[in-house]
Amino acid sequence: MLFSSLFAMGSAVLFWGKQVLEVSDPSVIQSNPSLIAAYKYMQMVNHAGTFLLSGFIYLFFTDRQRIKRISTGRLPSQPQIWMVLLLIIISTPWISKVYEWNQSFSLSRWPSVEQWFRQTAQQSEDIMNAFLYQPSVKGTIANFLIIAILPALGEELIFRGILQPLLSEWWKNIHLSILITAVLFSLMHLDIFGFIPRLGLGIMFGYLYYFGATLWLPILAHFLNNSLALVASFLSEKHLTNIP
Repeated sequence: MLFSSLFAMGSAVLFWGKQVLEVSDPSVIQSNPSLIAAYKYMQMVNHAGTFLLSGFIYLFFTDRQRIKRISTGRLPSQPQIWMVLLLIIISTPWISKVYEWNQSFSLSRWPSVEQWFRQTAQQSEDIMNAFLYQPSVKGTIANFLIIAILPALGEELIFRGILQPLLSEWWKNIHLSILITAVLFSLMHLDIFGFIPRLGLGIMFGYLYYFGATLWLPILAHFLNNSLALVASFLSEKHLTNIP
C-alpha cells in the first residue's frame, strides 16, 4: 500500500510537476484540469497497486490455483445478474437511509477523533466533487474506472476473494468469516460515519460470494452499487436530483 502510494505520487510529480504536492485544499483542484487529471491518475495507480497487484502477488506466492479459479471462474448466469441488479436497486434506498442515520452519530467523548474523521470524509467528498466537475467523455470514463470498476475488482479480490476464504478456513464458520471480513472492509474506508452502511454492503457481498460460488457476483454488486452512487453524486452536483 505504501509502495503504491509513493509510486503514484512520485510518477505524478514527474508527469505534472510539484504542484501536485502543493495542494492543501481539495476544492482548489476543481479550477485546475491538470490537477484533476493528476489526482485521478494517482487514485487509479494507488488503488490498482494496493488491491489488485498486491492481491495477485499474494496469491501467486501462496495459492496459484486460486488465481486460476478466479480468472477462469464461471461468470454469473442471467438470472443471477438480474437478481443482483434487483438486490442493489432495492437495497439502495435503505442503505441511503442508514447512511443518513450513521451521519448523525457523535463522538462527543473524543471530539478530536470525530473532527479528524469528519475532515477526512469532507476531503474525500471534495475530491469526488472535483472529479465530477469534469464533464468530458474521457473524464466520465475515468470516473467510472476509479470509482466503480477498480474498487469492485480490487476490493472484492482482497476481501471476498482472499480474506473471507482464509478466515473461513481458520475458523470453520462462514458466517463469522463474512461478518469479520465486512467489518474490516468497512474500516478500510476510514469513515466511521459511513461504517454501518458499508458493513451492510460488505455482508451482502460476502453472502453473494458464498451462495453464488463465484467472485464475479460480489464484483458485479459492488460495481453496480458504486455506479449508482457515482450517478447520484453527479446528478446531485448538477442539481438534477435531491439525493444528498
